[in-house]
Amino acid sequence: MKKNLPAILLRSTPFLPYATLKLEVDNEESRNIIDTAAFFHNNFILVGTKQENELPYIGIISKIERKEALPNGNHKIVIKGIERARITNYLTKQSEILETLIEKIENPSIEKEEEIMQNFKERVKYFTSITPTISNDVIEPIKHAKTLSQMVDITANKIIKEMNIKNKILLEFDAVKRMKVVEKYMEESIKKLPPSFIESYKKVAQIKRQEKEEKKKKETNYPNNIEKRLEIEKQKLKELPIPSIEANICQNYIEVLSKIPFGIYSEDNLELIKVKEKLDQTHFALESVKKRIVEFLAVKQKNPNIKSPILCLIGPPGVGKTTLAFSIAKALNRKFVKMSVGGVSDESEFIGHRRSYIGARPGKIITSLEKAKTMNPVFLIDEIDKMVQNGQGDPKSTLLEILDPVQNRYFVDHYIEEEIDLSSVLFITTANKEEDIKEELKDRLEIIYIKEYSLEEKRVIAENYLIPYLLKEYKLEEETVIFEKDALISIIDTYTKEAGIRDLERKLSGIIRKIITESSLEKKPVTQVIIHKKDLVSYLEEPPYPIYKLKDRKEIGIVNLLAYTSYGGEYVKAEACTYKGSGNLQITGTIGNKMKESIQIALSYLKANTRVFKIEGKIFENIDIHVHVPYLEKTKDGPSAGIAFTTVLLSTITNLKISNLMAMTGEMTLTGKIIGVGKIIEKVTNGYKNGIHTFILPQENKEEAKKIPKEIQKRIKIYYVNHYEEVYKILKEQSE
Repeated sequence: MKKNLPAILLRSTPFLPYATLKLEVDNEESRNIIDTAAFFHNNFILVGTKQENELPYIGIISKIERKEALPNGNHKIVIKGIERARITNYLTKQSEILETLIEKIENPSIEKEEEIMQNFKERVKYFTSITPTISNDVIEPIKHAKTLSQMVDITANKIIKEMNIKNKILLEFDAVKRMKVVEKYMEESIKKLPPSFIESYKKVAQIKRQEKEEKKKKETNYPNNIEKRLEIEKQKLKELPIPSIEANICQNYIEVLSKIPFGIYSEDNLELIKVKEKLDQTHFALESVKKRIVEFLAVKQKNPNIKSPILCLIGPPGVGKTTLAFSIAKALNRKFVKMSVGGVSDESEFIGHRRSYIGARPGKIITSLEKAKTMNPVFLIDEIDKMVQNGQGDPKSTLLEILDPVQNRYFVDHYIEEEIDLSSVLFITTANKEEDIKEELKDRLEIIYIKEYSLEEKRVIAENYLIPYLLKEYKLEEETVIFEKDALISIIDTYTKEAGIRDLERKLSGIIRKIITESSLEKKPVTQVIIHKKDLVSYLEEPPYPIYKLKDRKEIGIVNLLAYTSYGGEYVKAEACTYKGSGNLQITGTIGNKMKESIQIALSYLKANTRVFKIEGKIFENIDIHVHVPYLEKTKDGPSAGIAFTTVLLSTITNLKISNLMAMTGEMTLTGKIIGVGKIIEKVTNGYKNGIHTFILPQENKEEAKKIPKEIQKRIKIYYVNHYEEVYKILKEQSE
C-alpha cells in the first residue's frame, strides 16, 4: 500500500472498516479525486470523518468497488472500508484537499484471542436473538472474522446506530477496548428492553436446548443404566429450587454424564502392513513390540469382539516407551490419552470422589474418556512402578480392577455411581523396574521389555530420526548441519550417560542452536556445517563422561562387578581388605540391603568351604573384613553381585590376584550354586566399552547372551558357570 492516498472527508457519519458507503458524485472536485484513485492507486482511497469541522487524524483505507454513470451526468460509487490508518499530513492545492499521507496501524497480538472471540460471538448472538430491532444476519459475517478487530468492527457496523458511540469505536486502535465499548452498548440496550422480551427469550432457548438434548440422545447410544440415571437426575433437577447447592450439584452431574462418549468407537486400522510401516517410521528397532501389536490386529481380524490386551512396556527412562504408545494409537487409528501415576497415593485419582464431597469430581479414567471422545482409545498409564500406598487407600489395588479384563467392563467411578464398560480400551502401561510392580498387577499384564539402546542403535536413531526432526523444527534445510560418524559416537559415549536418547537429543539440539545463533550474530544465512569430533569441545565444552580404558594388571582385593542402573549397564569395582581383629564384618558404599545380604552369604560360603579354597580355618577369628562399593549416582541393590563379592573376599583372604580386565555377575546361594540374573546384554556391552574383555556369567543366561551384538561377541571371552567352584578354577588359571 502506498504512503499517500486520495481522500474523501465525510461531515458527520463515522465510517468504520467493513462498512459500505454509497455516494453520488456531483462536482468536478470529487470526480478528480475518484479518478485519481482509479488511475494511480488501484481504486484505493482514504475515507475520513470530520469532527466539528476539524480535520480527522484517523481514516479508513477503503476501495472503490463499483462506479457507474447516472443519467443526470453524476456518478454513483460504492466504497468498502478495509482498515484504519493514521493520517500524518494533508496535501492541499489552493485550500482544496486532494491527498493524505498515511501510515498503517499495526494490530498487536492478543493473548487467548480465539477464546475472547468465541465469548464475544456468544454475547452478540444472545443480544441479536433477544433484541427485536436487530437482525440475526449479523451472526453470519462475524463467523468468518479472522481477528478480534475484524469481528468487533463488523458487529459495530451492524448493531450500533448512535453516532457518538460509532465515532468512539472509530478512534480506538485497541481491539479489546473497542470490544468493551460494544459490549457496554449491548448491556445497556438489554436493560432498556421490557421484561417480557427476556422471558420470551428464555422460553425459546429452553425449547431449543431440549430439542438439542433430544437430538443428541437419539444420536448417542446410552446404555440402559445410564439412560435411566439421566432421566432420574433431570426429573430431580426440575423439582429443585434453581438457586441452590443441590441444583448445582445435580446440573454438574448431568453435564459430566452427558459428556462421556457412550456408543462412540473409532474404527481400527486392520491393514497389518500399513500399521507395521507406521511403527517403523517412528521407532527404530523395538521389533518385539511391533510384532505383538501386529499379532493383536491379526487375531482381531479373525475375531472382532476379542478384548484388548493389557500391555506393559518395561525399560529404562528415555528409550521411547511413551512415544511408542502414542505411535501405536496413531497406527491403529485410535485416540490417545495419557495418565501419569508416578507418586500417586490416593485411589480417588482413578475413581473420583462421591458427590457428597465438596468439589467432588470424577476420576481420571472418566475425564480421559471425555477428552478422547471415544470409548476405545489407547490409554497410557505411565510409571505404574512408582505408585505409593498410604492411608488414603491403595491405588495399586484400584488399578488392578481397572486393568483386569474380567472386571473392567463393570468399572464404577465414585462420582458417576454407575457401571461403565472399559473393556474396549487398549490399556498400555509403562514401568522402569519390573520388581517394583505389584505381583497381582503383574499377573494381568503382558510384559514387553524395551532394552537399553546400543551405541550403534543410538547412532542410527540420531542420523535417521533425531537430526532430521531437529532441522525441521528449527526450519533448516536437510543436510544443513551434518554430523560425522566419529562426532556422533563421541557425543553418545562421552557427553551422555543414559539408556535412552533424551540427553542425546538435547546435545544435538544445543549444537544446532549454537550454529543458528552464530549465523544470526554474523548476519549470515546458515550454510552447510559439518561437525567433526574435534569440534565438539567448542560446541559442548569438555565431555562430562570421558572413557578411561582399564589398564591390564592383576590386583588383590579388587573385582569388577557388572551392575545395572537407570542409565543402563555399568561396571563397579568392589573392594575388600582385612586387618587384625576378631571376626567383624564392615560394609560401606551406596548399596541396598540385598547386596549386603549377598556379602553375608559370600562370607558364610567361604567359611563353610575353607578346605576347598585352601583357607586357614581360624583366620576368620583373627581378622576383621571391610567390604566397600565406591559411590554410585543412585543406590544399587539386588542379588546379582553374589559371585563378585565371593571373589573379592576370597582374593583378599588368600592373596589371589584378579585381572583388572575381567568382570562378573551372578547370584549365588549358600551352597555355591550360581543363579541367572537380568540385563546381561546391557551389562556386558557397557563393560566392553570400558575395556573389559573377559566375563563370567551364569549358565542360565547363555541364551540371552547370544543376543549381545555380534561385533562385541567376536572381541570378548565369556565363561558360563553353574557353581562357584567353576569360578574359582577360572580365577586360578587367570592368575597364573
